[in-house]
Order: sequence, then C-alpha cells, then structure tokens
Amino acid sequence: MPEILREWAGAERPFSLSFGGLMDLEEACGKVGFGEIYLRMARGNYFVRDVYHTIRLALIGGGMSSVEAKRLLDDRFDAVPMNVKVELAVEVVLSVMEGIKPDDTKPAGDPATPYDVGPLLASFAKLGVAPSALREMSYQDFVHMGRAFGGDTVQPPSEAEFEEMLERMKG
Repeated sequence: MPEILREWAGAERPFSLSFGGLMDLEEACGKVGFGEIYLRMARGNYFVRDVYHTIRLALIGGGMSSVEAKRLLDDRFDAVPMNVKVELAVEVVLSVMEGIKPDDTKPAGDPATPYDVGPLLASFAKLGVAPSALREMSYQDFVHMGRAFGGDTVQPPSEAEFEEMLERMKG
C-alpha cells in the first residue's frame, strides 16, 4: 500500500488507504464512489467530512487503531488550519492512484456510485481471494487484478506483482 509520512498532531505519522479503507471512505462521505471523492478533492469542491474521514481512515491504514485515530482527530482537527488539512487529504487521495497506469478501458458504472460490496466480495471469493485479503489489498493491486481477470486484451500482473499478491494472501 502506498504510504506517506506527514507531521500531524506533533509527530510524523504514516497515512495509507487500503481498498477496504476506500470502501469505508465511500460510506463515510455520503455513499459516493471514490472517483467522486477524488474529483471533489481535485476540483476544490470537497466537503469537510471528505477531509476529516480521509485523514481518519488514512491514519488507521497507517497502523493507528480506529479509536486512537478518532480521538486524535477529535482533539486536533479544529486546531489545524483548513488548508493544511485539505493538503494532507488531497495528498492521501492522490497517493491511492500512484502506480496505476492509465489505459483505454472504460470502467463499468458511475464513478459517483460506490461498489456494491457483497457481489464484489463474492466474485473475488470465487477466484480464491478471501474478503479480508481484498479489504487489505491496495487499490493499485485491486485495479491490476481487475484488469488481469478482464480478458485477453488486459495485461496480467507482472511476476513481482503476482508474488506480492501471493505473499499477502499467506498472511
């Protein structure tokens, strides 16, 4: 998972969003898709809850407990200038997209609509990917796997990516 280190609340802290964290972010931001959250951040049309939940969930993805992340944000969110909070949230959202090479395929559905988690988990379970492994997977790996299972016109993951996926599934 891409991880960024930034100063927050008096200490340098890791921030990261797994695929499961992205699904949680979609729910927390009003049941909108990550694409919509990404566009809102990029255009400056974000909601405060977008910023708050992006930072909270990225702290959790960086290794902090959910209770500690919420406490830290509740204690410090109002004390930090809005431009600093937005800059961090935008950086976290952009880090999710790192490592994904653009291609000509058009994703199905509306980017403003989140994934329906049940069928998504079921389809990956049929491929032998446990729900817990999918939730912990980086968004990049999810995209790469989706492309790999998409048919003959989609490039499979590299050997290194495949080995990394296998290692994650062992844990």
